[in-house]
Amino acid sequence: MNSRMKKALRHTVLCVLLITGGTAVSWGQLLPERSMVRQGNRDYDKGEYEKAEIDYRRALEKAPWSYEGAYDLGNSLYRQERYEEALKAYEVVAGDSVRTAHFDKSNFNLGNAHFKMRQFEQAMEAYKRAILANPDDMEAKFNYAYAK
Repeated sequence: MNSRMKKALRHTVLCVLLITGGTAVSWGQLLPERSMVRQGNRDYDKGEYEKAEIDYRRALEKAPWSYEGAYDLGNSLYRQERYEEALKAYEVVAGDSVRTAHFDKSNFNLGNAHFKMRQFEQAMEAYKRAILANPDDMEAKFNYAYAK
């Protein structure tokens, strides 16, 4: 058996063990922040933005690399009208070049936070990045024109 086949076999066995619960590792251990992010989302949906913020911060303590935790934290801070803090969270997410699929959303929200702080040049730059990432985003185009 060559090394490629051995590697494929190891991955298959690992997947089967994880799916059937045959190992001591659970999904909660692999993704410790997920339950906290989900709780934050439930609180956010109820309009309890302060509680959601706490949940997202706890998630980020467990997994500082969590895109969802940082993005959702930014949203909860934005809803609390804490725009400077929201900016910091959005900047972390927008600067994450690995998450290009969410680049437009994080830049759009970054633009909104800059706009609320009356930083119109920075808002336009963020909206521009959002538009370049998603040229069909009519809301980003409108916000860009409005900020201009």
